Amino acid sequence: MQGSGTIAPRATTLLLDALASKGQEPESILARLGLTRSSLAESRESTTLAIFTTILEAAAREKDDITFGLKLGRSYNLPALGSIATVFFTAPTLGWAFSKFTSYFSSLQSNTEARLDVSGDLARLSYSISDPTVRLRHQDADFTVALEHKMLT
Repeated sequence: MQGSGTIAPRATTLLLDALASKGQEPESILARLGLTRSSLAESRESTTLAIFTTILEAAAREKDDITFGLKLGRSYNLPALGSIATVFFTAPTLGWAFSKFTSYFSSLQSNTEARLDVSGDLARLSYSISDPTVRLRHQDADFTVALEHKMLT
């Protein structure tokens, strides 16, 4: 069995910043999960993907908003993700951008797969989590779709 998936620390920091920009208190959400912002920041290690997705779900429950992940994804600071965002946003074509983004996606998070399949004029993006410890996925799926849409626009 695979180990727990992880996500880059900067992605979690950006998530917490995005929550704050939407008027939420990330510290209270983290406290309910037995975490603190400083403990996440000080560790300088990746956050488990299960914690990241749980933060999203807790924030959505707090707002009582089933479309929370979609809305949050629209406001996420993609360029702040670093090199993977730079590769995407400086690409000569959209196809090349998504091809490279999906190729290097594992540098951002593990136990997930981002794919680009092209057949003729049809391009299909897909994203899946293979981490069995991630049980809460709805908001993460919506969040990811919103990020992909933001990247396209």
